[in-house]
Amino acid sequence: MTNEEKYIREHVGNRTPFKVPDGYFERLVPELMERLPERPAVSLVYEKPTVMARVRPLFNKMRPVLYAAAVVLIAVFCVGVYLDNENREAERQQIASQMETSDDYYNEVADYAMVDNIEIYACLSE
Repeated sequence: MTNEEKYIREHVGNRTPFKVPDGYFERLVPELMERLPERPAVSLVYEKPTVMARVRPLFNKMRPVLYAAAVVLIAVFCVGVYLDNENREAERQQIASQMETSDDYYNEVADYAMVDNIEIYACLSE
């Protein structure tokens, strides 16, 4: 224990030096109410709302419509992607059928170049 602490204990002791004045809490609320500023009187005269005051409620009313529009856009996008995949699959099948018919073209080229299957296998095996 330091000298300062000893000095304080000798002069003050173990008692608490702080005390709430008598009737403090009974007077607290009325005094605070007196200090508060008075509320402005409510005007009964109609004032035209500002633009922002009109826009906000309109947005709140339109919110369900905006959500529905967003859902419809997402659905249209998904359907478009699905149909595009179907179209691409049809294109792939068409290309595959063209490739089957193009075998005839390769046969004609091989005949023209006088290349037979044995030469093709030899070329591929090298």
